[in-house]
Amino acid sequence: MFEEDKKFDIQNRLFYLLTIFIIGLLLYLFLSLILYFKRLDKRAEVREISFSAEEKVTQKPEFAIFHFAVITRGLKANETQRANDEKRDSIFSSLFLLNLPKEEIREIRYNIAMVSDTALGMRVQKFQITKEYEIKTKELEKIPEIIKRIGERGGILTSEVRLQPEDIEKLREEVRSLLISKVKTKALRQAKQLGITLGGVVGMKEDIIPKENGEEILKITLTYLIK
Repeated sequence: MFEEDKKFDIQNRLFYLLTIFIIGLLLYLFLSLILYFKRLDKRAEVREISFSAEEKVTQKPEFAIFHFAVITRGLKANETQRANDEKRDSIFSSLFLLNLPKEEIREIRYNIAMVSDTALGMRVQKFQITKEYEIKTKELEKIPEIIKRIGERGGILTSEVRLQPEDIEKLREEVRSLLISKVKTKALRQAKQLGITLGGVVGMKEDIIPKENGEEILKITLTYLIK
């Protein structure tokens, strides 16, 4: 009899413990659901508004590159070299009068060869020295006068004038900074008109829209919290 009572008492305790555990688990789940829905409500209360502005990005010529050569011929190598140097110095002196910096001119090729030439009705072998130079300048408005002076002093243009555009990433960065300021000003103005108070910026989107002739449209969108 005593053993049966003891067995029954243990079963009751286990039953109570199991019941308490189940009730506790259900209570935990219930409270978790309440907390979850409260968070959803808070998220639903968060309001945002976006403002955009766009600007055209146009690459403009930044500098020009072209080549010219100084060519001289003679019967003696040292005299031919001296004549070549004199012709070069004459060209350089004329270009420096245009305030063309020395660092914008560099020698890119030197060649000495024997060539056939006609002198007094006879064909003779002469030394020919060729020095080629590159000019890279931002003085675009001076290019016609530069070419004219090179030709007047015996230089020969050996390439077309190539106009190099500005660095596109540098241009984008400049336009990007301008657009961000423009969007912020627009946001403050329109928020005042709408009667809302803006919080912090929570997002920024950038779109690059290609156009013809190497142009593109840069669009910046800023997203604000509404307080």
